[in-house]
Amino acid sequence: MNNVKQQRPLWLSLLMVLAVLCGVGVLLLFAGFTLLTLSENDWMTGMWNLFTVVAEGYALYRVISAYGGAGPDSAVVLWALMVAIGVPAVAFGGCAVIPSTLRIAG
Repeated sequence: MNNVKQQRPLWLSLLMVLAVLCGVGVLLLFAGFTLLTLSENDWMTGMWNLFTVVAEGYALYRVISAYGGAGPDSAVVLWALMVAIGVPAVAFGGCAVIPSTLRIAG
């Protein structure tokens, strides 16, 4: 077995750190949205937000495990983009489709 640790480029490390910080922020934001909507008995929006929290948590796990593993740099970049852009875009788009979420925003 070859237990040599792979050196990642500095830009990739910075991208991973920024993606994880952004991902944790989105995770906490949608966890708050989940608690807010479930407390108002809005089950459809609450389940969508809960799905978003689970998807963001899984994507965060994947970006950290891809960074720490021996996989290619492209896997880290793809998962980092999924955490920072993909999941939040789908989450906010899905919330815009559900009519009851518009009353929460104002």
